[in-house]
Amino acid sequence: MQVGYNGKIRADEAACQKASFDVEKVKKTINILGLNVERWRFARKKRWRALNKNWQNYFNDPQVIKEAARMELLPGKNNHLPRFFSTSRSYFVSYFVPVAEEILEKPPQARI
Repeated sequence: MQVGYNGKIRADEAACQKASFDVEKVKKTINILGLNVERWRFARKKRWRALNKNWQNYFNDPQVIKEAARMELLPGKNNHLPRFFSTSRSYFVSYFVPVAEEILEKPPQARI
């Protein structure tokens, strides 16, 4: 799934194809679970705006962005992913694909 700046979730067709997963099942799941109801879209949109406000001034500083991606994408001390992880992931992947993928591709034990 991908989250847009407007908070709307959609199926990531390229990722589904790469994983040999039926994109129609993802779309159906999004609809069945009501993931694009207004309150969820608003919350994700608010999260996207907060990320942008926090990090847009650092777009040209790879070190800061790499650390920001770690803070926003990796599990916390409680081993839980941050709230609205999918929104944060979509945000970082949209602007900083190599950084986000580098952070997320490492096995969990490498981060512990």
